[in-house]
Amino acid sequence: MNIVRCCVALAVLALSVLTASADDLRTGLYRISDDETGQVVQRSDTATGGEVRLSDFLSENLSEASLLSVANDNSLYRLSLKAGPIPKGEDKGRFAVVVAGLCMPVSSHSDRREDGSLEIGCMVAGEKAGKTIAEALGIELQLRKHPGHELLVTVEPEQPSYRPGEAVTLVMTIKNVGETTVSFFDGGQQRGPRNNQFSFIAFSNAGSGRALPDTGDPTNLGGLAGIKRLGPGDVFTKGVLLTDWFKFSEPDSFQITAIYQLGLLGEDSFRTIWEDFAVAQCLVRVSAPEPANN
Repeated sequence: MNIVRCCVALAVLALSVLTASADDLRTGLYRISDDETGQVVQRSDTATGGEVRLSDFLSENLSEASLLSVANDNSLYRLSLKAGPIPKGEDKGRFAVVVAGLCMPVSSHSDRREDGSLEIGCMVAGEKAGKTIAEALGIELQLRKHPGHELLVTVEPEQPSYRPGEAVTLVMTIKNVGETTVSFFDGGQQRGPRNNQFSFIAFSNAGSGRALPDTGDPTNLGGLAGIKRLGPGDVFTKGVLLTDWFKFSEPDSFQITAIYQLGLLGEDSFRTIWEDFAVAQCLVRVSAPEPANN
């Protein structure tokens, strides 16, 4: 029994040694090891944690930093900064940034610039971590807040009724009923079998029956996007083919919940300041064909 307890204690001790914090690491840019060498540290770019193994220290110079919330509840941030210079030929592979004892693997970076620097981006999970990094780098933590928009959303079928198997088109209308101008992207997900900026829920028997399965192709190949700006009182309309999602093969009345993604933009930028959805419901009636006259 004593031998078993001793082995367990040694295993726990070994784990604690291998999985160290980044508190004793210098702030700067590191290379992520591709083998079993280097120091294992906790990562701070996801809410679920995890570990990463750091090897070479490449630069202590971090500049031109910004830390921007990418979640409405301010639970996730994007850290953008300039790191380096780093030695020539060292811009390949995987990297991580350590700031104030917090380690964030780099999710994107540029090629090595003429001055030897890299422009990098990484994620930071949690407002506490965000505040710690912002204070250490001497920058503002840019939080999200509700932009004050007020929208009236309706959706209607293009026809009062349809035949089984007939194409069904819905038209969504978004009216700005507030006092604040609203800007958002329209497009970016429509170069494919359907426009995935929309999503739908459909129930038979006017909403009290079964949910219809999505029988469409959700492949998303991106697409061109344009900015729509709605001043107070302005209206935006958008048509979409509902039969890209569902098959209406039998006569019935279907309750449709239509959902349109709205990434609201700042007045003077392409940056998303708030994630929202335009949502409305309607009935789609599918009628049996009229009997032929004899």
